[in-house]
Amino acid sequence: MKSLIKIQMRYGVMAAGIALLLVLLNITFFLGYMLRYGERGITHSYYKMGEITDSLAKKGNGYYMPEESMATVEKEFVWAMLLDEAGNIVWSWELPEELRKKYSIQDVAVFSKWYLKDYPVKTYVHPDGIAVYGEAKGSTWKTRLELPERVIAYFPQGVLGLFLANIILALGLAVLLGYRLFRSLRPLAEGIERMEEKEPTNLEETGPLEELAARINRTSRELARQHAVLEKKDTARTTWIAGVSHDIRTPLSLVLGYASQLEESPHLTEEEHRQAGVIRAQSLKIRQLVNDLNLASKLEYEMQPLSVENIRMAELLRKIAADFMNQSKDRELEILVEIPEEAQNLKVQGDRKLLERAVGNVIQNSIRHNGKNGVCRVEVQLKDMEQQCQIVITDNGPGFPEEILRRQGDQQMEVGNSHGLGLKIVQQIARAHGGEMVLANRDQGGRVTIEISR
Repeated sequence: MKSLIKIQMRYGVMAAGIALLLVLLNITFFLGYMLRYGERGITHSYYKMGEITDSLAKKGNGYYMPEESMATVEKEFVWAMLLDEAGNIVWSWELPEELRKKYSIQDVAVFSKWYLKDYPVKTYVHPDGIAVYGEAKGSTWKTRLELPERVIAYFPQGVLGLFLANIILALGLAVLLGYRLFRSLRPLAEGIERMEEKEPTNLEETGPLEELAARINRTSRELARQHAVLEKKDTARTTWIAGVSHDIRTPLSLVLGYASQLEESPHLTEEEHRQAGVIRAQSLKIRQLVNDLNLASKLEYEMQPLSVENIRMAELLRKIAADFMNQSKDRELEILVEIPEEAQNLKVQGDRKLLERAVGNVIQNSIRHNGKNGVCRVEVQLKDMEQQCQIVITDNGPGFPEEILRRQGDQQMEVGNSHGLGLKIVQQIARAHGGEMVLANRDQGGRVTIEISR
């Protein structure tokens, strides 16, 4: 549900940001538009018109306007004239024929605020009268606007209130859209969580997300079917392994018993004694393989209960090394146990027999694959890594095949080779103790790291 809430927040913030941006853009456009065209009118009325009018000076019997001011008049207006105090035209430029007459005070009062023969006009006081400037017909719209003083006084507050209202509206819409999205996605998220917990999912296939809900339902049904098939296969395999392990014990015990008797019988030849010894040794290997297979099956399905106790790891490793050295009478074997000072008293909570089995499997694997390389050298190191302890076992053998290294992180390791079953058990024991097994090759030999959670 956390991811769904994050989607809602992101969607809401995005929508709010877009709405706020639109409001700001509208305000910016409005202010820019007003400043652009409002400034033009103000400038014409109070700055340029005043400058132009002041430059209109009397010369002889007439009036003269400088070229610079005249250029501005030609650019901004279509005609201009100067009326004296009696309303007579004493100077003009491009004045239409229909406007050549005398104007009364009443005429000036009317056209100064509105139009003169449909020409929008602007006026400015001249020392000798009134200057009148005409714009093109249809270029300016004039209206009469009168506002009470109290309206103007509260205008800033009104603009601020309007701005806040826009923000509140935008945020409200954003929250509404986000909530609607949340309501649409919540059933889907809950369905996916149920699928993750291997529970059946049956979402209502309606609304805009109907297709997605239908796909989740189909996926849930398919996963349930596959889970049932796998569970059935796993149950059959576990039952078969347990049955074989049980059924093989009795005949295997008979074979071992008779082989031991034949091996010790004084009536047999030396060659027959040797053959009986081979039968007994191979029978012991079969019994060990059956036990390994049964243990691997129990560990895989968490059917092997852990007998947890407080274990001093330095003592455990020295005991395992001593047992191997005592058993290695027929071949050369060197086992070096390296325990640094800080790890001498390192303890973990775990199953002693399983940890002995894991370390023993790795050492036995090194001995088995050393071949005829002379002395088999195995080094066992104990490392204190704060949250976990590491048992690092190295040898001088041929190392691990690339396929084993490539598949070591798989949940199910391959067991169809000489390394597989023993290492699979090591991996399962490490994981049962909250750790992992890591394989690697060195320049000469292999390295196995068993991590155990403290």
